[in-house]
Amino acid sequence: MQSEPKANILLVDDHPENLLALEAVLSSLGQNLVKANSGMEALRCLLNEDFAVILLDVQMPELDGFETARLIRARERSRQTPIIFQTAYGTSDTNIFTGYSLGAIDYLVKPIEPEILLSKVSMFVNLFKNTAQVKQQALDLEAVNAELKKNEQQFRSFSACLPVGIFMTDIEGKCTYTNPRCQAICGFTLEESLGDGWLRSVYPEDSDRVIAQWYTYTRQRKEYSHECRFQTREGIVRWAYIRSSPLLSNKGELIGFVGTVEDITPTKEAEASLRESKQMLQLVMNNIPQLIFWKDRKSVYLGCNYNFARVAGVNTPEGIVGKTDYDLAWNKEEADWYRECDNRIMEADTPQYHIVETQFQADGKQSWAETNKIPLHDDAGNVVGILGTYEDITDKKLVEETLKKSEEDLKIRVEERTLELNHTIQNLQSEIAERQRTQQELQQAKEAAEVANCAKSDFLSLVSHELRTPLTSVLGFAKIIKKKLDSVIFPEVQSEDKKVRKTIKQVEENLDIIVSEGERLTNLINSVLDLAKLEAGKIEWKTEPIYISEIIEQATAATSALFETKPLKLIKDIENELPELVGDKDRLIQVVINLISNAVKFTPEGCITCRAKRINNEVVISVIDSGIGIAGADQEQVFEKFKQVGNTLTDKPKGTGLGLPICKQIVEHHQGRIWVESKLGKESNFSFTLPISTGGNFEFEKVDLDTLLKQLKGHVITSKASSNKQKKTILVVDDEASIRELLTQQLEAEGYIVRQAKDGMDAITQVKKEHPDLIILDVMMPAMNGFDVAAVLKNDPGTTTIPIIILSIIEDKDRGYCLGIDRYLAKPINQEELLNAIESLLAQETSKKKVLVVDEDESTIKILTDVLQAKGYSVVEASNGQECIEKAISAKPDMIIIDSILSKRDNLAKTLRFEKGLENVLFFLVANGNVNGLNQS
Repeated sequence: MQSEPKANILLVDDHPENLLALEAVLSSLGQNLVKANSGMEALRCLLNEDFAVILLDVQMPELDGFETARLIRARERSRQTPIIFQTAYGTSDTNIFTGYSLGAIDYLVKPIEPEILLSKVSMFVNLFKNTAQVKQQALDLEAVNAELKKNEQQFRSFSACLPVGIFMTDIEGKCTYTNPRCQAICGFTLEESLGDGWLRSVYPEDSDRVIAQWYTYTRQRKEYSHECRFQTREGIVRWAYIRSSPLLSNKGELIGFVGTVEDITPTKEAEASLRESKQMLQLVMNNIPQLIFWKDRKSVYLGCNYNFARVAGVNTPEGIVGKTDYDLAWNKEEADWYRECDNRIMEADTPQYHIVETQFQADGKQSWAETNKIPLHDDAGNVVGILGTYEDITDKKLVEETLKKSEEDLKIRVEERTLELNHTIQNLQSEIAERQRTQQELQQAKEAAEVANCAKSDFLSLVSHELRTPLTSVLGFAKIIKKKLDSVIFPEVQSEDKKVRKTIKQVEENLDIIVSEGERLTNLINSVLDLAKLEAGKIEWKTEPIYISEIIEQATAATSALFETKPLKLIKDIENELPELVGDKDRLIQVVINLISNAVKFTPEGCITCRAKRINNEVVISVIDSGIGIAGADQEQVFEKFKQVGNTLTDKPKGTGLGLPICKQIVEHHQGRIWVESKLGKESNFSFTLPISTGGNFEFEKVDLDTLLKQLKGHVITSKASSNKQKKTILVVDDEASIRELLTQQLEAEGYIVRQAKDGMDAITQVKKEHPDLIILDVMMPAMNGFDVAAVLKNDPGTTTIPIIILSIIEDKDRGYCLGIDRYLAKPINQEELLNAIESLLAQETSKKKVLVVDEDESTIKILTDVLQAKGYSVVEASNGQECIEKAISAKPDMIIIDSILSKRDNLAKTLRFEKGLENVLFFLVANGNVNGLNQS
């Protein structure tokens, strides 16, 4: 009995004592132990032997265990050989992971338990032997089957290599075999083709015919030859040519049928394509307007298109085949000419184009033709015929002759017309020169009108300014006289004499008339100045978010006294939730007040309605009265300057005629429209529109830090702490003695000590000698104007802290505040406003002057805080919206400077407006943290 072959076990370690230890443990297995003391030696062993398992040390010089494993796995022969790593050092998770990633079946750490090692190795030895046994059995089985299949394989190999399909059937025509090519052509598998299965793949339209023919031929034992289509499961249709013959045994007996199947799909597709191409070519030739023909080398026609056949007198293009030019409609001379031309072109092998010739057609008419002829060549380059195209140019010839005649006529007419045009051009040049002179005169007139208009505005402004000075004195002294009469003189006159009492009453009434008319004249002057500034574009617009409901509320409140003198009812009809708009709030209130005042003036009784509603992208504000109405002819004039409605000789004007023109200028500045709808004797409806802002953004008025500080001074809330007015000295500086005297009397009546300076130099001299507590300063003065005086005083450290109020007819607040003045008031003097300003400035030492600075940027907060504290303000800081609300409620600041983005995001301005005690707080919005470009809300 042959002994069982031993399996090879490869032991790899660079320490001989380790190899001996492994050999001692594994020798009991009785297998062939092969030892290697390095990775390179292990690889040499693997070149010639197969191993059941490899025990591989990790830590080895030159080539460690991991590199050795990679090389083992790189060889196809040893790729599946089991590897067990063993090591005493590389016990980290990384090394273990590396070992398993290289295909190791185990990773053992020294010292190794002999029983464990023996168990693992014996398992792989048994597996190796079993695998070898299975392989040997498989080889034996293959040898047995190989002989059995040899003959069949030879036939199938032969048939599989054939480029045609092969099939075999039994004597009844049932399929018993198909080769792969047959299966590919017909779209079925071998199993699907057996029996009658192959017939189920025949194309449905061919199926009945093929089945009938096939069984007829097999019953008759004849050869079969037919074309048909097969359809695969994927829907692909192929054409096939099927041929079969009876299959006879050695004894001549029928044992079945054998046949071939050829794929003729490309041939069929080529035939169809060729057929379609010919049809398309013929279709194209029959439909193009040119006439086409082709002949052989002897000028015999081979074909033509339909148009040529019709002209040549044959019914169809096929009818011309085999004919010559002598057989067609044209005469002999023309046929000779055509034959000569054909021969010349074919002999020279050169095409000829644009041959113009006459021709008699089949209908007997003579025509003109333009012909192109080119020689035709075979594959060898020999001339085998000629291709010709020609076009009937009879109409073209007639048009050319007509055009030639027309050109001659046109030439004559052009010469005549040229003479007329030259004359017309001369006239036009004269007219253009005249128009240019007129245009130049119009431009000069326009410029003169613009200069006159500017002069008019300047004149109105100058006159208005000049009127203000005496008017200030008249109004001021009249009020002083009235006050002193009422408080001092009249109480002392205790006479019961009716004449005396009547005189006192007349004096009181006369003074009231002086004050009333003075104030009316002041309003007229202000209207003239407003109009002049609007036309000159010098109005300072304060753009801010506005709500129409607030504007109407303030306007109606301001005009409420007007309704007390007449039986009139005010109706407010304001649509809910009107959107926020952008505009100058004060100017728009001025517009509504003017419209309401006009309505009251011209409405004896009834009602006046203030209405606001949204229409598309606009808000329409209307003031509707039930008054006397306006005639249609007057409606166009009401917005013109100094225009009065009605007959000014019989109807006393009730105004200056400037209110509506000013309203028109203000509304149009806001991109709105203003108009009137009225019926004489019934009612009037004055309406204006304001556009709704689509972006939600608006430009704030830009102010620098200095201007901001001046505005903070102007809005600081002063306390009512008592002060000894008798100890406060005020210096009044004005070149008009009447104004100085007026101010002196008014201020002394309030308990102030008043000194006077007649001009700027006098003022500076007096201030240097003795500092006043406050200075009231005019602007327009000889030698040195008020702005220069303010500049000198504010730049002198010794006088810079003295408050200055400018009181002038010149309205240039920006310049004044830039110089550092504290208030800027306009003449005529509003005594109450002036006294409040004086009291506020003299009480600065007890002012709260508290400012809340809110910004998320710490650097911005620091800059603002440093500047404001240097100017004497008390500063509270907040870095977010919540902190802003808490500190505003607790600290009650006079002003809040806030980042515009932060305010919009947290809706801070609107939130704080509704907090008690913060209703009148002034807000300044800082855009983009730009301290040098603060924006005022």
